[in-house]
Amino acid sequence: GEMIIITLLRVLLPAISLLPGVMAEGTAIDLTGTAGQSVVIVAAGCFWSVELAFQRLPGVTKTRVGYVGGNLENPTYSDVVSGRTGHAEAVEVTFDSSIVSLGQVLDYFYLIHEPTTVNRQGNDVGTQYRSAIWYSQETDEEAVFEAKDRAQKRLGSSQKVVTEIDLLRTGAKRFWDAEDYHQKYLEKGGQSSTKGKLDPIRCYGNRGPWKKFDKPEIRNIFHGIAKGAESMHEEL
Repeated sequence: GEMIIITLLRVLLPAISLLPGVMAEGTAIDLTGTAGQSVVIVAAGCFWSVELAFQRLPGVTKTRVGYVGGNLENPTYSDVVSGRTGHAEAVEVTFDSSIVSLGQVLDYFYLIHEPTTVNRQGNDVGTQYRSAIWYSQETDEEAVFEAKDRAQKRLGSSQKVVTEIDLLRTGAKRFWDAEDYHQKYLEKGGQSSTKGKLDPIRCYGNRGPWKKFDKPEIRNIFHGIAKGAESMHEEL
């Protein structure tokens, strides 16, 4: 059950930091970490609730919110919400690939937001709220597009997944950390970030809509990760 997932992951998840490399302007960035750590950047609407959702995903060791895919260096929140810089509100997700696969991370991503609306999530409208994925290694490309295909198959032919996919670049388009105020915003406001938690998330803290997470598909992802972690624990 939920407690088994939490107990296993407390044992198996290290808190490992990530130091991205510095490369020439306009080239791809390889954000591969150490000891099985991998990174993907996702945009799925207001980054407060998206970050908390990924804090809860077993296997995720670190999250940061920020801005990505725009045309202005070192943007501020005010710059981004103007809609004129081309940035998306995004979350950099670092995960232990020996516990959770990129495919599982992205299946979860598609389940926690609406990937069929262009530049919009609920009442949040603008290019900064687009659905998008940035991957940092060319070897991840196949898994990224396969996840999009699975999401499309799940939704059927009546709806089209509009999630943008791109290779992460340096320069203005890179991932820029958001202000400290935004980091772990909902957790700091009292909402639980416990691994495997299925409680609804209130998107703006004390106001705004609730996102529901107690879905069979999300439970299946959590249990799949837990089974893999249990097998690994038995081999140790």
